[in-house]
Amino acid sequence: MPIFEVVSETRRSRVLKRHYLVRAVDRDAAISLIAADEKAELPTLCMSNVDEPDAPSTITAMSVHPLAKMNARASGLIITEEDWNQVDQRQALNEGWGLFKHDSKGYCLERYDEADRIASDEAAVGHVWQQCLAGSRLHRRALFFLHKVAPAEFAEIARLGLEFTTIMDVSTAKSMAAE
Repeated sequence: MPIFEVVSETRRSRVLKRHYLVRAVDRDAAISLIAADEKAELPTLCMSNVDEPDAPSTITAMSVHPLAKMNARASGLIITEEDWNQVDQRQALNEGWGLFKHDSKGYCLERYDEADRIASDEAAVGHVWQQCLAGSRLHRRALFFLHKVAPAEFAEIARLGLEFTTIMDVSTAKSMAAE
């Protein structure tokens, strides 16, 4: 048996999730090889059977598509910040959005606006993305937190944020050309 083998693979948007079967004696080597195989700096690795030294392990590796990582880095979104906290959540709720934990999906960025300042979840993503690009520490902290605890949600936000930024750039260019 090789050190590891891919037993299943799923892709959602720009996130690739692979499940590996690893021989018990080769766990440490397998983790290094899987990280290299994923071409990721720090893929999210979850391992089962770690307490049973002779049993094979299943390692789940989830990595964001390299383009999404590159775009996030170029935008300055991947930063070192303290964790998201209740003070941050209250401030976000005052703006009309928040990070909410769902049993099935983990954390999600969603609209939370009784005053209808933000019309939809997509508009909330656009707002957070634009504020992050403008340098807001609150919005950067929110995206960093999602990058750490909900990489699939972060990848989807990065995709929507890049589309939103492109639309804004095109509309700005059109308005400037009209002047």
